[in-house]
Amino acid sequence: MKAVPKINAIMFKLLIEKEMNNFTVVELRNAALEADLLPQDPNEARKKIYRQILSFQRKGWLNSTEVDGAKRYVVSDEFLAQSFASHKAKYQQPKANQPIQNEDKKVLGEELSRHKGELEITLGEIEEYQSLLCRFPSLSVSLNKLLHEAQIRSANLLGKVKAVSATIKSLRSESKC
Repeated sequence: MKAVPKINAIMFKLLIEKEMNNFTVVELRNAALEADLLPQDPNEARKKIYRQILSFQRKGWLNSTEVDGAKRYVVSDEFLAQSFASHKAKYQQPKANQPIQNEDKKVLGEELSRHKGELEITLGEIEEYQSLLCRFPSLSVSLNKLLHEAQIRSANLLGKVKAVSATIKSLRSESKC
């Protein structure tokens, strides 16, 4: 008993399952991209498809004809007369993100609240240092140092607030899709 030849999963899907025939390299590439069989880089996808077409031509499974300057490929009778199996696809579609756990959203919300609270306290601290500087100019050396430290803390806290807020916003937009 003769073994059934295995062919590339992409070519199996396009030529056997979708029964494509009389196509150009670009048409086959576009069909593969539309079916998410290849990564979305059109140039790399075209190269991969072209290599497969050349391989099929060498085996006598595809014939080429030139029509109006464009090379078209036609499935040969030898290909149609044979049975094929598919190799497992090397490219896997990226899996959809797992549903966001309510616990994650809750933790992010708590972190955001904590960072906002710390930021408000630090901003109040900055205001008070500025007020003290106006009232006690003789303490400017130590107050300026404390003011500078508070300003650095507030900048760090603002960064944390923005990062957590952006993450929450991103999760909301993903869950709507």
